[in-house]
Amino acid sequence: MRKRIFLYLGGILLFAFSCEKTPEEIAVSSVSLSQPMAEMVIGESIQLQAIVIPSNATDKTVIWASSKQSVATISDTGLVSAISEGSSTITATAGGKSASCQITVSKGAIEVSSITLNETSIALVEGESATLVATVQPDDATDKTVTWSSSAPDIASVSGGKVDAKIPGETIITATAGNKTASCKVVVSKKVIIVESIVLNKTTIGLIKGESETLIATVLPENATDKTVTWTSSNEKVAKVNESGIVTAVDAGEATISAKAGDKTATCAVTVTVPVESISLDHTSITLIAGSSQALKATVLPANATYTEIIWTSSNEGVAKVDKSGVVTAVDAGEATISAKAGDKTATCAVTVTVPVESISMDQTSITLIAGESQTLKATVLPSNATYTEITWTSDNNGVATVKDGVVSAVGKGTTNIRASIGNVSASCSVSVLVDSADGVYAQYYGGSMSIINGLIQYGSKLNFGVVNYSSETITVVSAQLIDGVNGSEGNVMNIGVEIEPTKSSAWSITIGLYGIHSPTCRFVYKFKGVEYTCEAQYKDWSW
Repeated sequence: MRKRIFLYLGGILLFAFSCEKTPEEIAVSSVSLSQPMAEMVIGESIQLQAIVIPSNATDKTVIWASSKQSVATISDTGLVSAISEGSSTITATAGGKSASCQITVSKGAIEVSSITLNETSIALVEGESATLVATVQPDDATDKTVTWSSSAPDIASVSGGKVDAKIPGETIITATAGNKTASCKVVVSKKVIIVESIVLNKTTIGLIKGESETLIATVLPENATDKTVTWTSSNEKVAKVNESGIVTAVDAGEATISAKAGDKTATCAVTVTVPVESISLDHTSITLIAGSSQALKATVLPANATYTEIIWTSSNEGVAKVDKSGVVTAVDAGEATISAKAGDKTATCAVTVTVPVESISMDQTSITLIAGESQTLKATVLPSNATYTEITWTSDNNGVATVKDGVVSAVGKGTTNIRASIGNVSASCSVSVLVDSADGVYAQYYGGSMSIINGLIQYGSKLNFGVVNYSSETITVVSAQLIDGVNGSEGNVMNIGVEIEPTKSSAWSITIGLYGIHSPTCRFVYKFKGVEYTCEAQYKDWSW
């Protein structure tokens, strides 16, 4: 300023003391600046250019001024220097004309010193997302803008710090602010689809020892990440299972087969049986007497067969029955088959039941025949259902009488026994054979009604005696007389006069007299072919 004043004063002095003529002055019509406004950073300088019009103006001297020199200063040549934050107006004046430039001063750009991420590595499953947070320092950095990038965007892309996992693989996510970077390693794995359920095609199976069956496991959903099925058996001594689900029966018992996929499990109950290979009985045939019993013993092989229960049956329970223990009881004559069944195997025993003869009786216990005659004896066998009822007929003396099929034929004089036998059971009939003479007549005692004291048959007692005629002629019984069997005294003779035809007999009741009698004999007088004969019958103590 001092310089300009000095020049101005000099001019004045020159003007004052010059004798020459002064040229006409050309005035400044306008002043303009090279830029109307500018933004500056503290410490920065810019050069403003002042344009004075007209260019031939007499005085083009430009005077520069700053409205706020604490913000920006201006040199005589128009060099603006930014001093502090704020605004200042730079004015250029020439010849009374001026122009201005609005200056705005700021602190200027603060460079980024560092950038960091909240994660240096992350693991994601395809389809998942994660957000990375970038921290830029210093806090007042002029430009804290973060630029994100991925080294493999097909594996994982990034936008605004959000990382989206796409396919399995690895990529590096980079965050850039200014000239600083930070990175995070991203590992993308395949999405795990968990198993929701597993089911088996069968929940129970029955196997015979040595057999196998395949179980089929269905794992859902179909796109589960790991559909591997692990097979196990609760008892490998009973049943084993391989990695393919093939179950093999080992021995009798029960086991549970488990199929596991993920944390899901399905089971199948397995029952293993050992089949009966054979069954045998200790007897293949027996003979029993009705009413008797015999136990049959069955042997089942193998010893560890599952179902060893024996079912006993009889083909004819009317002949033989069998209980659940194998005891056979004979019921009646005949044949039956006893069966013992275990599993699907059967053993049999043929049973023959016999009914033994208990007794044989004849319709006659004694007969008298005349030589040449015959008589049929009838034998009754008990019980009626006896097995062997064929009777063997024999005679103790075929010289006296023979027998065939119960027909007795008198041969010669004498006595014999005719026997009807079945095994060791027999019955007999005494046979007397007489020739055609008085020998065919005999007396017989038939009992009576009596009172006996000290061996003496008392008065009024009645004794029955008779005469049997087995001769060929009609006889006449003349009389009967009792004779005391102790003292020989004879009683009164009772006249009879009764005829008896051949094979017939007659009997009479004789009353004891006042004195009684000891063991009397009754003597009969009879006539045979006009000749008198006698026959006697002795009293027998039958304890009437």
